[in-house]
Amino acid sequence: MQIDFRNSLNSGPFLLGQVYDTSIHQIDSSVGKTVIGFGVPVSLDPGGNGVSALGDAAKYYGIAIRTNYEVSGGVLNNSAGSGAVMVTSGTDQYPIGSQVSVMRMGRVVVKINTATVTTIGTPVYYTAADGVITSDTTEPKDSVQIGTLVTTASDGGLAAIQMCNVLINKLI
Repeated sequence: MQIDFRNSLNSGPFLLGQVYDTSIHQIDSSVGKTVIGFGVPVSLDPGGNGVSALGDAAKYYGIAIRTNYEVSGGVLNNSAGSGAVMVTSGTDQYPIGSQVSVMRMGRVVVKINTATVTTIGTPVYYTAADGVITSDTTEPKDSVQIGTLVTTASDGGLAAIQMCNVLINKLI
């Protein structure tokens, strides 16, 4: 029996890239080839040697989830030979060279365009050109469907979406 969690987190704020609940999910990890923000769609590099923020010509692989397992923010540098050190800082992102946790199936919190995505169950699409997660019933040519809306948006446009493994397998 599926339990309805849509209102279970209304008492607290969402965090970008947060795993929404413990429904069935699949999370893989791979080396970040670019700086990748939490809650950002990613693509698997050719040969499967890492992930990058999703670009125009790339194929959708999943969404980078929030984690505190690895250091978040900055760029890892090992040029001094004394071990990897942070050379720049940032927040809410994976540095280049870190292990990026990527949700491929499940429910995750992302930033959506609240002007177009309002109804629970609505398909959501990501357009790499402008980095926006939106809803469009015509499925724009330069967009890729990444899931369906599970919750209404909180302040700041954060909402949970359900990603489906069937969609992902179709795209890879």
